[in-house]
Amino acid sequence: MSEENASKPKHIRTISVTSSKHESRVHTVSMSNTIFWGLILLFCVIAGVLLGVLVFESKQVIDITNDALVQKNEALIKQQEYEDLLAQYDELALQKAELEEQVQVLSDTINQRVLEDEAAAAEEAEARIPSGFPVTGSVTAAEPPEEDNALEMAVYYEAAVDAVVVATAKGQVLSVRQNAYDNYEIQVDHGNGYVSIYTNAGYPLLEVGVEITKGTPLFYVGEDNTLIKYQVSRDGALMDAYDVMKIDG
Repeated sequence: MSEENASKPKHIRTISVTSSKHESRVHTVSMSNTIFWGLILLFCVIAGVLLGVLVFESKQVIDITNDALVQKNEALIKQQEYEDLLAQYDELALQKAELEEQVQVLSDTINQRVLEDEAAAAEEAEARIPSGFPVTGSVTAAEPPEEDNALEMAVYYEAAVDAVVVATAKGQVLSVRQNAYDNYEIQVDHGNGYVSIYTNAGYPLLEVGVEITKGTPLFYVGEDNTLIKYQVSRDGALMDAYDVMKIDG
């Protein structure tokens, strides 16, 4: 400061401003302490405000950045969850397809088994209906003996020697007995209301209780037992000769 300034009261402050040029003039600014400190205070306030704004803006930027990171992480988590759900869906869809295939195979197996069981049941039912001739080999129709009752509704066959009297359906031997004329009578219960009756002078080949099938031998035909009597009853009533001949399963 110059001496002139030094002689001024202490409550006045002077500021000299010079340029770096050699011929530049010196500019002197005088101001009171109040103005000086006011300017200092104003500068500090402005600097504080600017600093506060800068800090606030920086905090806002940081908060926004953090929010963006949080949202990005949440999006990544949801994307991963979505991909996991897609993978689970694909796995469940594959399991569903496999189960549907297994169900279809099982259904086809069951249907096939039902058809087989129905066919077997129908075959079994048919196998228990008397049908065909009760004799193998050559046979001819024969007249009933005089002593036979016409109400017996029997069919008579004359068989060749060495022929065999056979069962006409599957069943169980119900009885084996000798009648008043010394002929043996074999009754076969077929389990469906049908009973077939075979009468011959030969010796019976089966005993009571034996399970038989169609074609099971009952008598062997020799020279003394060529006449065969055949009857069929249904639900306890004898069928007439014509109906017996029409039974074909």
